Amino acid sequence: MSAIREQRAKWQDPGFYQEREAIDAFLALPVEQRKVVREVIMAFARAGEVDEPSGTDGRKTR
Repeated sequence: MSAIREQRAKWQDPGFYQEREAIDAFLALPVEQRKVVREVIMAFARAGEVDEPSGTDGRKTR
């Protein structure tokens, strides 16, 4: 008999606790404040894309 088993979510890993805490805090914010936080995150993401070298296929390397 085979069983279906759910994989352990990354969020349950203690190494991701800070990220989980930040996401939970973000989701608790009012909609307008979440929009501002999202804009800040996207600005950091865009700035990071400029700073990172591209691989030979044109995609960003990490």
